[in-house]
Amino acid sequence: MKEAWRQILTGTQAGFRAFEAARADPDAAQRALLADILAANAGTDFGRAHGFDRIGSVEAYRAAVPIRGYDGFAPAIAEMADGARDRLFAGLPLAFERTGGTTSGGKLVPYGAAQLASFAAAVQPMLHDLLTRFPGIGAGPLYAAISPATRAPEVTAAGIPVGLGSDA
Repeated sequence: MKEAWRQILTGTQAGFRAFEAARADPDAAQRALLADILAANAGTDFGRAHGFDRIGSVEAYRAAVPIRGYDGFAPAIAEMADGARDRLFAGLPLAFERTGGTTSGGKLVPYGAAQLASFAAAVQPMLHDLLTRFPGIGAGPLYAAISPATRAPEVTAAGIPVGLGSDA
């Protein structure tokens, strides 16, 4: 196995173990994750508007937070792009990604530290499982890209990057 792949295998082991532990009781894992998200974001504009500090169950969350499309979040996202903090999640966005867009064009999606950590937590078990089940992959070259490589560099009015600087 090439060193880069070995580092990925080693670096994803804890995430894989956490995923496997969550599989033992997925309902409990999801309830705990929801509780963590609500607690971390109770002080945000969105959290205060929806009573995150009073939500104690999935059912209460469903009752307090109506489903909405992008337009329901657009004003807060625009404020975040201008440098506002604590709107939809705690803190400032580290970056935004622009969706590919369809008939209505691309839309900005904000990412904070918690969202990037969540993305990594979702990808790590898959990578670990892939390398464990198909070890021959580790003998080949490594190239991975998630963000579009052809996009021109862009920042928001507040200087927050649009696009992640690295897929690592």
